[in-house]
Amino acid sequence: MNKQYPIMGNYAPDFELLGTDNNVHHLGHYLQQFKTVAVVFINNNPNQIDNYLKRLQEIQIEFGPQGLAIICINSQNNLEEMKQFTTKYQLTFPYLRDSNQDVAISFEVMMKPEVFLIDSQGIIRYRGQIDDHPEHENSETGNYLRDNIRLLLS
Repeated sequence: MNKQYPIMGNYAPDFELLGTDNNVHHLGHYLQQFKTVAVVFINNNPNQIDNYLKRLQEIQIEFGPQGLAIICINSQNNLEEMKQFTTKYQLTFPYLRDSNQDVAISFEVMMKPEVFLIDSQGIIRYRGQIDDHPEHENSETGNYLRDNIRLLLS
């Protein structure tokens, strides 16, 4: 049996996960409410995500009014660690716990952070990195997520 991999043009795997806000978040509900949803797989390792958290929050502020929602998913840390992380970094988007890694496996996550940009029909329109400059906040090129959000929302 051939497996359908979550690549661009395929439907995103649906999920229901508990967030650091103690609510259950369902991808389908976000897809009904927003034009596009960025599902970002991260972990609490500051060396890997510190430089991206501010950018993700800026992206949410920039594109949220146009119909973007960002959801971050963690499949490595426990919920209490994630809650502390949410408070420390003042996250403004849902941070969800993938306790048994089923969602990460169904998306076939290969790196962290890894982004899946999904349209309101549930189709993956972009899969990859946030950008190509993790060490530097501002760059004129290589803003993959921002560029794909602009295309999808236009």
